[in-house]
Order: sequence, then structure tokens, then C-alpha cells
Amino acid sequence: MMVEDESDHLHVTWIQPMSPGPTCPITNNSIRWSLVNTGDTVGTDEIIASSEYFIPGLEAYTAYAVHIASKTDGGFGQEGSASNTTDQDIPGSPIIDSLEVVTPSSLLVKWLPPPQPNGVITGYKIEWMCENQNTAHLDNNHNRYEITNLTACVFHEITVMAETIKGFGERSAKNTTMSVAPEAPENVSAFKVSNIPDQIKVTWTQPKPSGNCTITANKVKWTWQTKGNMKTKQ
Repeated sequence: MMVEDESDHLHVTWIQPMSPGPTCPITNNSIRWSLVNTGDTVGTDEIIASSEYFIPGLEAYTAYAVHIASKTDGGFGQEGSASNTTDQDIPGSPIIDSLEVVTPSSLLVKWLPPPQPNGVITGYKIEWMCENQNTAHLDNNHNRYEITNLTACVFHEITVMAETIKGFGERSAKNTTMSVAPEAPENVSAFKVSNIPDQIKVTWTQPKPSGNCTITANKVKWTWQTKGNMKTKQ
């Protein structure tokens, strides 16, 4: 028996056993295929006696055992078996685990391998748009990449693709606007308000926001002491 492999099907060929006699011709064949790693049968069929069969709808890069039996009027005989592994295919999409802002202009992308690798993962490709399309290629030992020279508070789409010998697979995409908190205000000063004993006036210089970010609000917090007790309000 021979089993030729493709990524999603197996082509099985065999030679029929000798007929028991002139009045007992071989009339049918049964085909059964199972997973090598578990032994679980995943499909069966019975056909008019032949010498080949195509098993479709299989998973890529998966080992299958194929079992063939021949039938006469006396029933089925013993099974003959062979095994093979379906060919590799392009992989499924990786899983982008997180997008972490490292600095106001850099982003750390972390991902997990594809749940359906469909073969041996040989590398990854990361793509992002920052005025122009940018691309980075990494080998299969990497699961993170720091993208630099980005602009804060601008929409960015990050995509990651995995690769096998068959090529790159489906994209995994995640979006971010790279929102970045500003630095602390400068030149903070507090002044007494003339003739108003229970107020002070506070002034400061706004920090320069990163990228295309804008200052939208300020939080003011003050602390005072009464009879040795510290109190804070904002």
C-alpha cells in the first residue's frame, strides 16, 4: 500500500490480494483512516473493489494511518495498513497578545504562535503603518518586537503573520492610538489671594504633549495640616 500526501488529502493506492477462488471474486474494499498520535478513527468508507482512494478534508501536517480491507461473499478479510503525514500548508493567524507603550514613540508587540500552525513555523512578519508601510521579518524564536519612531495619539494598525515553507498565512491585526500620558507641569507656584484668607492661587506651565496628543484636563491636588493631621483633596 502507498499513501501520497498533500496538505488536505491523501491519495491511497494498494494491490488487491489474490481471490480465494474463481467463484469468490473481490467485490468491495473498506477504507478506514485514523490519527497516528491517538489511534482515533476519524473516517470510514466502503467502495466497489478498486486500487486507489482519495481521502479529502484532512488537517495539514497531521499523521494519519490508513487501513484497507477487501471483501468477497464471505465477508471482509484482514486490514492492510500504511501511514503518512499530510503536507504542510500556510499557517493560521498568530494571536496578538498585547500592545504595550514603551516610550511616547515606541510600542512593544507581543504575540502567541498560531493555534493552527499547519506545519513548522519558520518565521514571523510584522507590519505597521506610519506615514508609509513598514515591515520587519523575524525568525521563529521571537514572540515580541519593539516598533520605534511612532507618533503618539495617532491611529496605528499592527499586523503579525506567521510563515511555514508554504508561505505566510493569515494576518492577525490589532489597533492602537498610542495614547501617552504627559509629563508633569512645570513652574508650579502657589500665591496668597489678597483679602481672601481661605484661598490660594496656583499657576503652572503646561507640559509639551507627545506627538499629536493634546492636553485635555488638569488635576489639582492639595494637602493641608490641621492640628497635626494631614488631609488631601483634589
